[in-house]
Amino acid sequence: MADSMVEKDKETKVGTLTAVIGIFIIYLEPFMMAIDIIASIINQQALIDVFDRLRDIDEKLERENIYLNYWPIKRASIIFIIIFILGEISLNVVTLIVFQDEVKLLQTFFWILGAIPLFVNGIAKTWFLMLIMLVQQRLRAINTHLNAIKESFVERKLHHVDGKTLRKDNLFIDTGGYLEREIFSIRSEMKKSNNVSTFGKIIKVAPYNKDLIRTSENSKIGEKLDRKLINLCRAHDEICEIAKQVNRMFSIQMLITMAYGFIYITAQFYFMYCGLLDQTIPALFNTANNIGLTISGITYTAYKFIVVIYISWRTKIDSQKTGVQLHKISNVVDENHLYNVCNHLSLKLLNHHLNFTACGFFDLDMETIYAISGAITSYLIILIQFNLAAKRPATSSDSNNATTTALFITTTTSTIHP
Repeated sequence: MADSMVEKDKETKVGTLTAVIGIFIIYLEPFMMAIDIIASIINQQALIDVFDRLRDIDEKLERENIYLNYWPIKRASIIFIIIFILGEISLNVVTLIVFQDEVKLLQTFFWILGAIPLFVNGIAKTWFLMLIMLVQQRLRAINTHLNAIKESFVERKLHHVDGKTLRKDNLFIDTGGYLEREIFSIRSEMKKSNNVSTFGKIIKVAPYNKDLIRTSENSKIGEKLDRKLINLCRAHDEICEIAKQVNRMFSIQMLITMAYGFIYITAQFYFMYCGLLDQTIPALFNTANNIGLTISGITYTAYKFIVVIYISWRTKIDSQKTGVQLHKISNVVDENHLYNVCNHLSLKLLNHHLNFTACGFFDLDMETIYAISGAITSYLIILIQFNLAAKRPATSSDSNNATTTALFITTTTSTIHP
């Protein structure tokens, strides 16, 4: 966009297809900026609501002895901002230096003005990334906690041999962490009451009771563990709802961003091909004359939407791991009651399926990157075919003119010299 404003005084003969691509990108950038600004104004209250809900989730997780470390999110946000600022500034400054022989104040102003839409869009993407990473952090904390519970049961089983409790098992309960003390406290008391010596006493035998035997066979794991798993699954559901709200807030912006990235990368590849053949390139794509700048621009643009897709995909995967962790716990414990609880909670988690989309047109996952790569290749081949088809009539016309001229010269010569 900046190139077109700086060099608008240069008259260049370009084809219809080239002009359409250039005009579309020129008007797409300010349209993208307008969408970002309007969406940020509309989503102000929703953004406050998201942070309030995240704070409530943190309080619930702390009650379950899950504490979050916010430094990785802060570090990632700083890294994203630095990459974004350095990428935008370096590309624009290098392009201005390479393609402008004499830098003037008016040209610099137009260049800065043309870079504003991409800066605004970069800020919107940074907000989206940070919110998604906050959601991802809480999902991973729940999964890590569930995995710690599973490891506690594995350690518990290692201290039991053929159903007999060893001395070191009691030491394990007394000196273990909060998970062991919290989960096994009820069962420990039950075992102490059952291990009371009955030597020298008359044992009263109760009548046969089928229900009582079924209950003894299907022993319960303890109310505390049931309540913990239920609370964690409720927190998981609330986190997924927050993620869906974030997706609704930035859905249109992500759609426009993906569309711009797709068109920009395809156009850069096409005009780089035209530049290699010494064909006319519009002022907007002057960077295509420099292969280094072209590859850098394509790489940076691809990075901007690949990182969004990758983090969204990883968050989706982390949300699906919670159900897997529940079933791992039930497999380790191997009790009917916990099987029933985990199956019930897994169904609830399945109903809160987390997925990030761009207004429902496509999912933000790795399959989309593969589809976009294939689409870029397909459209690039189509544009090259159009370019070759447009050159054939001109070549045929030049050949016909040359043939006509040769025939005219031959006829004239034969007339002069009979």
